[in-house]
Amino acid sequence: MKRTHAPFALIAGPLLLLSACAAPSRGPAVDLTAEKAAIEGLIRDQLAGTNQLGEAGADGYVSGASEDVIMLPPNGKRVEGRQAVRDWALQQTSSAGFSAKWAAERVEVATSGDLAYAIGSYELSVMDAEGNAVSDQGKWMDAFRKGADGSWKITAMTFNSDLPVQGG
Repeated sequence: MKRTHAPFALIAGPLLLLSACAAPSRGPAVDLTAEKAAIEGLIRDQLAGTNQLGEAGADGYVSGASEDVIMLPPNGKRVEGRQAVRDWALQQTSSAGFSAKWAAERVEVATSGDLAYAIGSYELSVMDAEGNAVSDQGKWMDAFRKGADGSWKITAMTFNSDLPVQGG
């Protein structure tokens, strides 16, 4: 009697095909430490730039922003687009007595390596119309997206005060 391997082939063939389809090919592992360091560098550059007055400060504020960035400022309307955010920042950095200090306290990168966020705190000072120093302190959060070229860009920004609302 002649033995045939047809039953084995009928079972093994589809199983091999299914296992090949079920096991997605994975790209190289993401170096989350390196990605976090890249974002921290972008934030440092942005902070240094923002601490300048006028045009230079506004340019610094958007230095790491994407063209389609969205900013959600406190007590104001959404600001959309890099140029609009720069215009908003120019109003701030051109204010008399402007000074800003802020720091990132937490940076998290998604395991996919293409999305991240940073959270931190800030202190701002300006002069009011009478020449009195007005200060604010609070927290901020930025969202980041990694582009096809490998660079990180801020895609969303928001901040709000820790101080109580005045005159409420």
